[in-house]
Amino acid sequence: MNKRQHRGVLTPFRITLIYAIFGSIWIVLSDTLVAEITSNALEITLISIAKGWLYVFVTSLLLYWMIRHFSISRKKAMEAEIAKEAAEAANKAKSDFLANMSHELRTPLNSIIGFSEIMRDGSAGKISERQKEFVDHIYESGSHLLSLINDVLDLSKIEAGRMELNFNRFLVKDLMDSGLSLFKEKALKRNIKITAETEEDFGTIVADLRLLKQVLFNLAGNAVKFTPDGGSIRLKVRRFNSGFLEFSVADTGIGISTEDKGKLFQPFQQLDNSYNRKYPGTGLGLSICKRIVELHGGKIWVESEPGKGSKFIFIVPHVKISQETKGTGENI
Repeated sequence: MNKRQHRGVLTPFRITLIYAIFGSIWIVLSDTLVAEITSNALEITLISIAKGWLYVFVTSLLLYWMIRHFSISRKKAMEAEIAKEAAEAANKAKSDFLANMSHELRTPLNSIIGFSEIMRDGSAGKISERQKEFVDHIYESGSHLLSLINDVLDLSKIEAGRMELNFNRFLVKDLMDSGLSLFKEKALKRNIKITAETEEDFGTIVADLRLLKQVLFNLAGNAVKFTPDGGSIRLKVRRFNSGFLEFSVADTGIGISTEDKGKLFQPFQQLDNSYNRKYPGTGLGLSICKRIVELHGGKIWVESEPGKGSKFIFIVPHVKISQETKGTGENI
């Protein structure tokens, strides 16, 4: 409730104050009126007794209402607190379950990927082209499933409050170059031009290198996925303001409507929810990116129009943030 709304609310204190003022005025006026109507002592006494009983009755009603009001308010507050605690406990149990299950799934999956890679490379002996094709499918499917499990594991860690930032100092240029090199070959196969631009030499940045790479790789990977053959992708870093750097990934892809922008950074939300959708994924990547950027004390957003491509932008502090501002997005 904002201040303007609060001013117009009749709280118990305000009602009591109004009642006391009007009650005092009523007593004074009634005494004056009775004195003008009659001078008989008995009549004046009877009227005073009736007036006193009426005042007591009205006061009792007011006290009853106030006690009932406070009891109901307190009961609602207690119920809300209990519901909140139950929801938090359920959310923690869900996150713990997902974390444990993801770990149990990831261990045997790594073996499947590792052994299929050995077979694919011929280290375990020669295989036919048809067998190699089957092994390639096993390797690619296993790698895709592992990436999905990693997303679920990361999200569960964030929701459970167990994802910690490992701050280290590294070159901004190295971060940009790693994003470029990882997707350059995939982009070239589809005749997509991918470039990295840096407005100036920003030297080093203090942040969690692994997690910032995850954000940049996710955005660049989405750009490659949604950009048609022959398009272009640009990774760029520039100074946002004193103390913050702005990283952006712009593409010439399909673009995003205003209606769909609100779904982008929500977990398990995908713009195409049809069973036979064209672009695969769980809808967790951007949600995880948002949480990672916020853990660094930054913000992430998108600028896009349908058919005109998209530009995903995130800003993070150039230096290590304090524990007080971590994850709040303050001072931006």
